[in-house]
Amino acid sequence: MKSVRIKKIITIFLVVILLNIYMFSGNTVFASQNLAFSVATKFDDLDTIDVVADAAQKYLDVGYHSYAIGNPEPEIFGEYLYADVQLFATHGSPDHISYSKTGICVGDSITYPVDQKLRRFFGTNDIPWRESGTILVTYLCCNTAGVDNVPDRTSISYKTAESGAQVTLGFREEIHLPSVTSWSSRYHEKLSQGYGVDDAVKYANSFMYLYPNIKTGHIWHHGDPNIKIGKYRTNSMASTMSEDKRLINVTDKYNEKENLNNAIQTIKKNNTEFNIDNYDISYSNLTSEEIGTNETVVEAEYIDLQFKIGEFKTEAGYTIELKNGNVVNIYDNNIDLAKQNLLLKSNSKLSTTLTDNKIKALESEAIKDVSENIMKDEKIIVNNQDVEYIYFYDIKTDKKYIVFSVPNTLEGDEDATAVMEVRYEI
Repeated sequence: MKSVRIKKIITIFLVVILLNIYMFSGNTVFASQNLAFSVATKFDDLDTIDVVADAAQKYLDVGYHSYAIGNPEPEIFGEYLYADVQLFATHGSPDHISYSKTGICVGDSITYPVDQKLRRFFGTNDIPWRESGTILVTYLCCNTAGVDNVPDRTSISYKTAESGAQVTLGFREEIHLPSVTSWSSRYHEKLSQGYGVDDAVKYANSFMYLYPNIKTGHIWHHGDPNIKIGKYRTNSMASTMSEDKRLINVTDKYNEKENLNNAIQTIKKNNTEFNIDNYDISYSNLTSEEIGTNETVVEAEYIDLQFKIGEFKTEAGYTIELKNGNVVNIYDNNIDLAKQNLLLKSNSKLSTTLTDNKIKALESEAIKDVSENIMKDEKIIVNNQDVEYIYFYDIKTDKKYIVFSVPNTLEGDEDATAVMEVRYEI
């Protein structure tokens, strides 16, 4: 667990009894307003505490009493659902999110038994988001805005906004935890600097991730998808992005049908050794919808050119951002361009050397790693049929990995999913 650097004189209460709780506060956190509430899940390999601790610090930076907790008891969880800003990072599905003992579901609150224990879910119909003036709810969980990349107006993120939260953010696909960690850090960094939600999401989306499905966010809102939080809430000045050194100058007006080809020509002016054959191409977008309009707006589209060396993917490359079909930004997300070009020339293509039997053995080990957890009374169930792998080359460390994506659920809740990555150096 990473340490959290506190920039102010605050009181910290740390309790560790099979779970982790953080309390960051300048005064009491029990006021009815000015509270940020962040909730992590904590098992062995499934651990969102770093995500939540970082977010809690950022919420503190913008002036909130910031309370963060992991694997909460239902009584504690329900007590803080009035908070101005709320963040949940755990197993997710279109109609609910799930922690080991509690969660949130669409509709009315329910309680049901799991292995002789009760699991209590607070319903969107019963949580006082409207009455308490909740500003932002972020669901960093799989499929909380839809499935198969399609926004769902019956989803938990929609129903949260419909029930009164001013803005909610969910995702239209399954998302991988390590990518969630990096993405959330960038998203909250911009929120803490006074950027609106829409701009903060776009900033996080402008980077390269091993799994680009983290860029399938959907914002539900009541007229403004770009609201600010904390001390910036009443600031009428429009946020302007500071200069980003990754930006490649886009001077030409592109023909929509030739966007990718023209963007590649622009990239070649900055990297004369660029060859599209050395990149995987993926497409994603950020969407939004105002509650009550039933009209989906594409806030930004992304074309990721992900650098690869043979079968090995990397977290380097270029991200092309489009708006209304036109290229507006090209981001240079290379880690060490000279080194990358040298790798292509000198080695040639990296070889995997793993036999089918070795891959199957490592897959079994990955499933076992995720299934075993430190909470003796709770079980993680792995969806064995959906386990996949890719090869990854870490440019910074010059290490090769086989990376397994391991979807999993909690026992007694086969619908809410989280996706772990398990990496083995090869």
